[in-house]
Amino acid sequence: MSTQYILPANTDATLYEEGGANGAGLYTFAGRNGANQIRRTVIRFSLETLPPDVIVSSARIMLHVADSIFGNVDVDLHLLTSSWTEGPSVPTEDEAFGVSPQEGDVTWLHRSFPHSFWQKPGGDFKQQPVAGSVAGSANTFIIFEGTDLTNTLNQIRHNNRNNGFLLKVKNENNISLKKFESRRNPSTQGVRPIIILVFFSDRSPDTINQPDNTICCVQDDVSINSNRCHDGLSSGR
Repeated sequence: MSTQYILPANTDATLYEEGGANGAGLYTFAGRNGANQIRRTVIRFSLETLPPDVIVSSARIMLHVADSIFGNVDVDLHLLTSSWTEGPSVPTEDEAFGVSPQEGDVTWLHRSFPHSFWQKPGGDFKQQPVAGSVAGSANTFIIFEGTDLTNTLNQIRHNNRNNGFLLKVKNENNISLKKFESRRNPSTQGVRPIIILVFFSDRSPDTINQPDNTICCVQDDVSINSNRCHDGLSSGR
């Protein structure tokens, strides 16, 4: 019996190469802007809320492109190797630039401002990406999936160490900026980042505990607790 969970991101933020923070804004960014400054997105999902005795058989991470100054861009998803905190900072206007970091913000230099630093500026992550995809024009989705991502998620759950992921443009030497809706975006159009997980279980729907931050749980295409679906997402999709 297959079960599908759709979980929202529980933390996300932008790393700005020139400094500044954006832990609680409505958007995140990846790529190089017109001023030759690099941005990267860090994101994490509450995998620990899933049943502990199941193995994920497939997974998809989806983000929505809110704006773009370039055409199709290759984007890689990397596993973060250090912990970090999201932080409270909110940039003004279009959030293209960060603001002075506050306590707990993640930045290009800091895992958690002001005392905890990345080992390497721009984030600590495994160089080999766990998935790659293409970010297109505004109002499209970027989707990361594949065997390496699925295996990585199972390893994260087995090791009980979830630092999340980092999104970076494959070639950061070229102008390539992409803007994504963050987990805090107020849109009702299903654009906040999510992860879709499918696993197989012999248990009935009534015996599976539903975590509070689960958007939907779908059992063999039959929606469970569909009132938790939000942003216009249909549980059968």
